[in-house]
Amino acid sequence: MKKKKDIVESINDPDWDKDSFDGLEYHPSDDDSEYIDEDLEKRTRFYHRTVIETKGFFEPSDDLPLCLWAGISVVWDLEQEVHEGVTCRQFLADMASLCLEKYNKRKGLNVKFEHILRANFYPGGFTKYYITFAARESDSFDAPLVEYQAKAGRSAGKTYPILCRPSPTPK
Repeated sequence: MKKKKDIVESINDPDWDKDSFDGLEYHPSDDDSEYIDEDLEKRTRFYHRTVIETKGFFEPSDDLPLCLWAGISVVWDLEQEVHEGVTCRQFLADMASLCLEKYNKRKGLNVKFEHILRANFYPGGFTKYYITFAARESDSFDAPLVEYQAKAGRSAGKTYPILCRPSPTPK
């Protein structure tokens, strides 16, 4: 986990707030894979389109493939323990809070983290987490909850904030 000092020092990070999905569009013709059945093909094409259209922040769906060998996967159990005494929900909340802290410093805001809504991850040596969470945009307790997105990378026990933003309104 990054210390506050590391967050402050990385405020001017040129890669902050750069989304690797910006500019990508889904084109079914780009997928020239052969599928063993129509259902798998339908689910896989739905997955590819959904990942690109949501920039990795998709919601769980019965239309997704039943298992993935690669790519972004849903975090299914937020209450599962990931470290001794730490649930997945808390682990994700810590990462989202780091991203939100950096967002607040960059934008001069005071958005308050409330709770995790859902998350996805892309496993690997630099695992990326796509975290959707609820936040309040003012100090007032009765301020409405606003959906936010945070993307963070994790490698060798360290968290690297990538971006934080209000969730885009659905098309």
